[in-house]
Amino acid sequence: MHLHLRGEVPGIDNTTFHQIVLEADRGCPVSNLLRDGLEIEITI
Repeated sequence: MHLHLRGEVPGIDNTTFHQIVLEADRGCPVSNLLRDGLEIEITI
């Protein structure tokens, strides 16, 4: 499964955005169920 995430958040830098996405991924019950085979692509 491939998830492409694109976000535009005013007042936030790329590094912070990536950190927030990765933290959300680790804490998401759905992501944890799909962990094997889940690929996340982040575009800012």
